[in-house]
Amino acid sequence: MFNDVFEHLPKPAAAFRQAAELLTPEGLLVLNLPSSGGVLYRIAKALDVFGISSPLERMWQKGLSSPHLSLFNPDNLRAMAEKSEELETVDIFPLRTITRDGLRERVGSTYAGPVGAFLVAGLWLGSFVYHPPLALSDIMAGIFRKRRQGKLE
Repeated sequence: MFNDVFEHLPKPAAAFRQAAELLTPEGLLVLNLPSSGGVLYRIAKALDVFGISSPLERMWQKGLSSPHLSLFNPDNLRAMAEKSEELETVDIFPLRTITRDGLRERVGSTYAGPVGAFLVAGLWLGSFVYHPPLALSDIMAGIFRKRRQGKLE
């Protein structure tokens, strides 16, 4: 299981193949990671076009000790499984992006003062309506299983 780790790896395709090799015949590979197909990511990219780059830089964790090196969406994650030839996609599904638990601390780790308070208030209000299937999620999970001689186990 890679829980919010896979996007930090310098060679994700190699890690995917190596994980496939290490799986037992009944084993599953589970990834929990950000999705570049989500609404918050799309808004951050649009703002970046207009010179407001801090939301996108935050999503890439620019300037933090372990920045995101890759971002994924369901399509390129599925393609990585197919390319490995050892894994089959079981499911890729969205996870709830905004939760109220620990929201102030998470936002406060990057944004302080009035900006942080404004973001906390907006995200807290948004958490009542922003979750799958109502919005495209910025977090996804992928589950993969090992193939045996070209067939699913």
